[in-house]
Amino acid sequence: MRVRTSKIVYLSRTSLVLCAVLPSIAGCRSADNSAPPPALASVPPGSVSTIGVAEKPLPEIRDFGYLSRKAIKGSDVLLTIQYAELLRGEAAKQAAIEDGLIKEDEDLEDDYYVREGDREIGTFKVDPRAKVFLTDSPEGPLKEIALDKFLTQVGTGKDDRSELANAPYWFTLVGDRITKIEQQFVP
Repeated sequence: MRVRTSKIVYLSRTSLVLCAVLPSIAGCRSADNSAPPPALASVPPGSVSTIGVAEKPLPEIRDFGYLSRKAIKGSDVLLTIQYAELLRGEAAKQAAIEDGLIKEDEDLEDDYYVREGDREIGTFKVDPRAKVFLTDSPEGPLKEIALDKFLTQVGTGKDDRSELANAPYWFTLVGDRITKIEQQFVP
């Protein structure tokens, strides 16, 4: 079992505060103790900063899967993703044969197969500005829906009986936050 996590190590704000308040701590000043402690700076979400190093935005990661669980912790909404693979064509047929869904002389009803991960999950905070896009046909454009409306409609997650709770999605992550949710149409 592999559990995915997106964690970035940040320079501890506590250590920066200690350097500002107690400059005699080792590593807070230069060897001659004449240099002032580093300035306290705010690090915007989605970037990593260390003293003297340029800030770089975190990469976007796009993962496919199902909404396994929704939880609210304080003011944060947490979604647990049950990872899966969306396969098409010959790769879909081969995976369906390997998984025992069809025999070698059979074809898939549709030209796709979703292989669910073997208990492979990841839990992430939802960015309050996250965009949510839903679809109702393969040709139709994705339609944006308000995040709070989506979160209400998915209930508590996959065990919920709502259609949205059981749909497959593409999740875009930046750091440990979900910034975009796109429903994948399946016939």
